[in-house]
This record gives sequence, C-alpha cells and structure tokens, in this order.
Amino acid sequence: MGRFATGVAIITALDTDGRPRGVTVNSLTSLSLEPPLLLFSLRQGARLLGVIEQAGGFCVNILASHQQGLAGAFASRDAADPFAQAGAQPLLPPGGAPELPGAEASIQCTLCDIMPGGDHKILIGRGRSLRMAEDGPGPLLYFRSHFRTLAARGE
Repeated sequence: MGRFATGVAIITALDTDGRPRGVTVNSLTSLSLEPPLLLFSLRQGARLLGVIEQAGGFCVNILASHQQGLAGAFASRDAADPFAQAGAQPLLPPGGAPELPGAEASIQCTLCDIMPGGDHKILIGRGRSLRMAEDGPGPLLYFRSHFRTLAARGE
C-alpha cells in the first residue's frame, strides 16, 4: 500500500479532563456524501481510540504541505504532548474537538460507529461542520514512506 499516495490528517479529540489529544493518520477516506460520512482506522490499543469513544466525536484536520513537523510529532508513540512538541496551539470551538491552525481543512464529526478491521478499528464519523483555508498551500501527502507535496501547476 506504500505505492498508494494518500493525504495526511491529524485526528483530534478532547479527553475526559478536557485535554486535547491527537494522532496522525493516512487512512482517511470519504464514505458517503449523503449523509456526509468519512472513515479512518486506528490500531487496536491506540490511546486516542478510548478518548474518541468517551467524547463521542472528533475532528479531522487535513494537513497542509507546510505541516510535516506537525505530522511527525503526532505520529510518534513516545510524544507525551505532541501539541506542545510541535508548538501547535489548537483552536477549541464550543462543543467541538481541537482544530489545528494552518490546516487545509478541519471537519468536526460525530462518532457513528466503530468496527473491527484486523489489527485496527475502523471509525466512522458524520461531518457536522467544516472550516477550510481560504487560500492554502495545498495538501501534505504520504507516498513510499515519505511526506510529499504537489508540484505547482506547470512543473
């Protein structure tokens, strides 16, 4: 699957103490337009899995090309606080999960279902609200175990 280019997102949620939590994923995909559903997967035992279950929702932050450092910080299993490590001060909309400034888009979702998927769990969310960058630099991509960006038009 490393030969399949994907976008990169950070899934965020608030834990029961109100602390922001998050993890980098590249398993994000659209599931349905009506209703607006998306899905992603987390490995079984991932800390964020329980946080999302308790919160009942999450935010999908689709990363921009300049956010490689942020993706790396949230991908590390050893990072105690990737928000601090990456210098990311999340936006906390009322009733929502943390949104990351500079993201191409942030989608607030309600958790609809969690299903088994091998050594992962598949989470399905329904989009409730969307914030998009006005004139973002383009998405961050992942291909053959490396972060990539789109070439400018005409290159």
